[in-house]
This record gives sequence, C-alpha cells and structure tokens, in this order.
Amino acid sequence: AVESKYNDIILKNVLVGDVWICSGQSNMVWPLRRLKAAEEESSAAKYPILRMFTVTNEMALIPQDDLDGSGWKEATSEVVMDFSAVAYYFGKYLLQETGIPIGLITTSWGGTNVEAWTSKETLQKYDHIQKFYEGLDKDYDYSTSREERSQANRLKLIKEAVYYGDGLKQGWEMAETPVGDWNRITLPQEQDNELFRDFDGAVWFRRNFDIPPPFQGKDLRINLGRLNDHDMVWINGHLVGESYESASSRNYDVHTEYLNPDGNEIVVRIFDYGDEGGFITDPYNMNFHPQGDSRGYQLLCGDWLYKKSYTLDAPLELPLDRSRNLANRSPSSLFNQMIHPLLNLSISGAIWYQGESNASRAHEYASLFPDMICDWRMHWGQGDFPFFFVQLAAYGRPNELTWPELREAQRRALVLPNTGMAVTIDIGHPANIHPENKWDVGKRLALAALKISYGKDITFSGPVLEKAEPTGDKMMLTFSQVGEGLKVKGDYGYLMGFEVSSDNEHFEFAKAEIIDEKTVMVWSDKVKHPVNVRYAWKNFPAEANLFNSEDLPASPFRTGNWKWITEGNHYGD
Repeated sequence: AVESKYNDIILKNVLVGDVWICSGQSNMVWPLRRLKAAEEESSAAKYPILRMFTVTNEMALIPQDDLDGSGWKEATSEVVMDFSAVAYYFGKYLLQETGIPIGLITTSWGGTNVEAWTSKETLQKYDHIQKFYEGLDKDYDYSTSREERSQANRLKLIKEAVYYGDGLKQGWEMAETPVGDWNRITLPQEQDNELFRDFDGAVWFRRNFDIPPPFQGKDLRINLGRLNDHDMVWINGHLVGESYESASSRNYDVHTEYLNPDGNEIVVRIFDYGDEGGFITDPYNMNFHPQGDSRGYQLLCGDWLYKKSYTLDAPLELPLDRSRNLANRSPSSLFNQMIHPLLNLSISGAIWYQGESNASRAHEYASLFPDMICDWRMHWGQGDFPFFFVQLAAYGRPNELTWPELREAQRRALVLPNTGMAVTIDIGHPANIHPENKWDVGKRLALAALKISYGKDITFSGPVLEKAEPTGDKMMLTFSQVGEGLKVKGDYGYLMGFEVSSDNEHFEFAKAEIIDEKTVMVWSDKVKHPVNVRYAWKNFPAEANLFNSEDLPASPFRTGNWKWITEGNHYGD
C-alpha cells in the first residue's frame, strides 16, 4: 500500500519473481487453443504464480513510452487458451523446476522480420535500411517535442471515428463472417466512386482468390492501387497492412505462412474521411505476385462483396499521418511500439522464435540477428541478460537451402554471451510452417534458462559442433553438449544426414559413425580428401538422427567458407 495526504493506493495479489520477454513471429504468437492438446492442457492449468501479459499489436514511427495490452492474468484454464503456447510451456516448466513466480510478457506479431524489432540506432549502419529512414525523415520534424509528434488531435479523431463500427467489433475480417446481407460490386469502377459520393464512413470489401502453382510457397506482394482514405487489409484473417495516407498506392507484403494453396480471402476495410473515397485506381493496379517478381501477376479486380458498417456524421479533417505506409515489417516499427515501452521493466531475460520471414535474407540475418540481441541489451541497460532462441524447425521442400542458411545464421549467434538455442530440427512438417509440438519447443527453451540463468547442472542443448578436422580420407567431428554421450535415434541404426566435400561447393552423401561419446567420423568413397562437412543441410532434413543421451537433436551445421545463396539479398529488394 502507498499512502499520501490525499490518496491511498492499494495493490493486491502482488508477486515478486522473474519476468521474461517472449517475442518473435507467428510461432511465438500461436495460441494454445490451436493445438490438439489444448483442452487437456488447459483443464489442468491452475498456476496462480504463473502470470501472463500480452502486448497489443501496434506499430509506431518513433519510440513510444506507453502500450496497450491484456493486463497481468493468472494462468487459469480460460487464460492459457489464448496465450502463446511456446511461452506458456516455457513458463510452466520453469515454474515446476524452480518454484519461483514467473511473469511472461508476449510481444510478438506473425509474419514479422527481425528488422521491425530492432531500433533505428542499430539499423542505421545498414545503408539500404538507412535509405528507408531517410524517406521518412524528410517528411518528419524530429526536432519537435514528443507531445507534438504524437499529434494528439489526430489520435483523438481516429479513436473517436476511424475504428468505430460493427465490422471491427464483430470481426468481419474472419472467414466465418456471414455474407448473406453483403452486396455485390465490381472493383474498381465508377460504381465504387458512387458508393462513397454521398457517404463518409467505413465500408468493408471482400473476395476469394487462389494462388497459382508458380506462386505457391512464396511471399506475396498485394497491390491495391490508390485508396481513400484509411484502409486496413487482412489476408485469411491476418492484418497485413494499414495506412492513413489518402490517395497513396497500397502495397503490402504477405508472408507465405498466412497463405493457403487455394481458398484464400482478402478483406479490405476503407474509412472515408470526406470527399472522394474508396478504390480510385485502374483495374490492372489491383493484383498480387511473388515479392521481387511481378511477372505473371494475378489480378484482384472484378467481383467483390461489400457492406457498410459505420456512417460518419460529418467529414473529418485529419492531420497528416507521417508514417505513410508503415507496416509491421518496416524497420523499427515494432521496436518503437512493442519493445521500447517495456524498457523500464527489470527482466530476467528473453525468449525468441523468429526467422521464417528472414529466410530469403539469411546471409544478412547472420549479422542482423546478433545486432538485435545486442540492441535490446543496450537499451534495457541490464548487461548481457539471458537471451534464448529457437532454431527453425524442419519445413518445406527438402532440397531447398534458404532455411539451412537461416539456421546457420542463428547458430552463429551463440558466440554472444548468455545465449542458448533450442534446436527443433526433429519437430516440423513439410507443409506446415507452424509445428504442432510446442511443448518440446517451450521445454528446450526452459532447459537453456535452467542452465544459464538458474545454474542447474544439466545438459540443456542438443550436440553442438565444436571442431571439425580432416584426417586422411575422413573428417573427425567433436561435439559438446552430449550428456552421457552421442547416439543414433530411429529405426535405421546408423547415422544419416551427413555430407562431405573436398572444396566449398560440391558435397557428396557420406557415411558416419560414432567413435566415442563426443566424436563422429564421417567419410565418403567419392571424396578422397574431405575438408568440409555439413549436416541436416536441407529445409526439411527428415533423415537427421544424431542426438545426445537426453534425446535432444544435434544442430544442423556447415563448415568452411562458402558463398551463401542468400548473399546479396537485402530488406526492400
């Protein structure tokens, strides 16, 4: 209790314990209710000293001091259903092993990249990202006070008008929305302009679309042409973009995890402040195509459904939104709004599950990711606080090689102090980017925390390559984190997933044998003098079967210096 001459403030049910930041993209977001084990798990969730806080998904052009969120909640059956499954399992295992009250703050957003979670101060050293900031800076006066920058009048108008209406309250962006009372319209045509001619307010539009085979498995760019005024765009129920910039062209990136091979739905909510509104573009400007490749683009013009949800009594005169087309993948947009307001908190550490959206830029991720870790540590001012992350699970076509490079970029971040990596190469599905098994992901993160943060004498990781030495016609590999020793897992009885090379480019499948508790010998009859080796070097290396005595899988790796296939790919390409 805090007492003063005029007021008394009494706080009840307060705990003193460890607070962990839980961040990343959709695999960190993924709620417990979407797992097959949800009912069984949630029915047993009665942990009053496990507390949860979910940060609201919002973006900002400049660092903010305040944020919206769920408030702290106890881990009850009802609460855990909508909480991050990975974070929940992480916190539950820590609580069971330590007995210390655990607080979990999830601040994550599906489909986001590492650049969005990193501050401007850190990203400015990347020339191509600096150009993005320069484009914003020329329209923004950073010398004004924070109060002026916040444009209080604009925010007031938005909250009082732009986000009103039955559509947002009832979740019209979702596929299960009844459309029996929606009307048909052809977009874009004069009829659309007539729709807004004597109407100001919110109108919703929706249509289905299929993705042609050449586009499948790729991130897409959605182009809608010029829209007036404010818009929100969802793909299959996921918000992918929002803008207040009247009459600007809307171009939004959509990560493949949000897409289905067929049966996709796009929903657009347009709020007209006054005068001309709606789609004010030519038909060919409404299209989609793979990011970076507009050849063979598919049109989105034509037949749509629409429904009005809110009528504005009088036109608004809204101040300019200087963020223009700021998106949840724009550099620093999420750091500013979803990390910066948390910096005054004392934390025990952070867990991180992200990387899918950066796979096409894996080579750059090898520097961006450790830069982000150092960036958070610098801003929090708590030294090298523990930072544990998930190495990407198996997913996708087996022989594609962007994900192996991303996993290697993640593995290299282990050079930073107080870091740990949860290897999940044994968890995954070739066609599902969201592994069902979130329990082992959370537990493996917790094992790293128990070892590094809580000082437990345990093997907290799968085998990690320490040394690779050529010995005649063989390679000798030495591993750490082996527990009581290395082992082969599965029905085959011999090691799989290894390849060797006499240079840095051409690899041959190799035989491998465990020599002692921490050593593996690798060779191939086709390579007389091997100098480099790689393991589980596929998007989906189903055959990888090197584990330690704790049933934890070895991390994929590659030795030597080679030209990454993602080298030269940058943000904004």
